Amino acid sequence: SSDLRHHDKPGVVAKVCEELAREQINISTMRLFRKGKGSEAVMIIHTDQPVPPDVAERVKDSNENITYVMALDII
Repeated sequence: SSDLRHHDKPGVVAKVCEELAREQINISTMRLFRKGKGSEAVMIIHTDQPVPPDVAERVKDSNENITYVMALDII
């Protein structure tokens, strides 16, 4: 599972999906929440495989609107 905080801007979800797909990490569930249009948002992603720390860091660095990424290995 991953917790991402970002600004509600076009392209953020696409960039996150692109980075995970590059590593063959499959998304099983994705939830998005935002405070309001264009404001702070949270993305919670459950994946079939763990997200390695270096991939989580690359996701964060992939888009200037992503402010925080936490990858959790939940059993």
